[in-house]
Amino acid sequence: MPLPDRPIADPPASGLSKVRLILLIGPPGCGKSTLARQWQAAAPDRHWISTDAIRAELFGDAAVQGDWSAIWQVVCDRLQTAIANAADAVYDATNADPRQRQRILETARELGFNQIIGWWVQTPLEQCLAWNAQRDRQVPAHVIERMAQQLDQSPPELAEGFDQLETMSLTNNLPSDPAPE
Repeated sequence: MPLPDRPIADPPASGLSKVRLILLIGPPGCGKSTLARQWQAAAPDRHWISTDAIRAELFGDAAVQGDWSAIWQVVCDRLQTAIANAADAVYDATNADPRQRQRILETARELGFNQIIGWWVQTPLEQCLAWNAQRDRQVPAHVIERMAQQLDQSPPELAEGFDQLETMSLTNNLPSDPAPE
């Protein structure tokens, strides 16, 4: 089911437009990239920032973890490009570690995103493992299990700095595009 395309609300009186960042959260194989792809397809001017795609660009293979500082620099550059274009963006990464979430939340605010929405994709572990088994590039099962456990132990919370936090499962349907405030 494709995501409905809802336009961003009219800019506030100050003349500043509301630029949203969707922060995807979930273990590998839960459907984050599928969700990001459909969200971007609904409005091609949106920016899809994927750490897997960045690793593939930098190191020739998305499976190569490589130098995180080089990856992070590209993430920041792409966030800045989205802001410069007043375009919404989706950050497609596991974001299982609360410290990682804090870093991206702080960076996004500093760069000018004025609405940050977390989409916590709570697809059952068994489904993540099954979908992972169907991928060309498979993540080891123990990595998926570890990240799912990490999210169980340190789940994302609105108090981390999200303006909105939605939980969803992609086993049957996709969430709607969040309406701007």
